[in-house]
Amino acid sequence: MIDVLPGTDRRLTDLYIDLPFRLYRHDPLWVPPLRADIRKLMSPKKNPLFAEAAIEHFVAFNEAGVVVVGRISATIHHDYNSRFGEQHVFFGYFRWQTANSAADLQPALLPHSSGASRTLVSFYLQHLWHSQPTERTHRAFAKAR
Repeated sequence: MIDVLPGTDRRLTDLYIDLPFRLYRHDPLWVPPLRADIRKLMSPKKNPLFAEAAIEHFVAFNEAGVVVVGRISATIHHDYNSRFGEQHVFFGYFRWQTANSAADLQPALLPHSSGASRTLVSFYLQHLWHSQPTERTHRAFAKAR
């Protein structure tokens, strides 16, 4: 079973940042971002979005709990939800070692979610690896809330 931990300390943050560097290290077309820039985006002190939104970064470990196999960020932007009368959760920075193993992330991530975000996490993860985002997917996602 995949174990998912919120990136709450320096070690987990480093693992979160380093994953794409490990996954794409042999890809000659990959242009790595600056690690310092990623760290600034993840910092509540340096990223003004943290003042308006609840943001969590998650790191997924393999069954042995040794190797990082995935990452994802979840954001609840309270001002956006209030303004539009919605209950959206935004996801980003999703990276996964293998497409087939991504289904293992859902049961591991759901205990860290609650209420509406649990429903949206479940829906998002079920559809994430089946298709690229399309207008049809966005309409179905909107109906799921």
